[in-house]
Amino acid sequence: LLDALLKTHVRLGDESQETRTMLDKHKKFVDVAQSTYDYGRQLLQATVVLCQSLRCTTRSSGDTLPRLNRVWKQFTVTADERQQRLELALNFHTIAERVSMTSIIADKNIGILYF
Repeated sequence: LLDALLKTHVRLGDESQETRTMLDKHKKFVDVAQSTYDYGRQLLQATVVLCQSLRCTTRSSGDTLPRLNRVWKQFTVTADERQQRLELALNFHTIAERVSMTSIIADKNIGILYF
């Protein structure tokens, strides 16, 4: 998921509606990632408990849980940065579109006065 986020989630959209859609999709992507992470942690913890009760070695699961936590931290930092960029882009596009509409209305009003 981290690789997918880094490679494919780079655009910010060309107008407010597109950016809003991208922001919604990003939030859903993060929700799915959170569920996947939680489920993975539960499985790894269950594996450790099971191995301890069976007195088998937990080396592979013991190494995997800290690695999962490190990758999750990287993912959340990157996802938060992406969300902030999308929110800034949405604010920019929204304000730019308002200014553009105000300018068009002002131009039409001026045109009416001259004709």
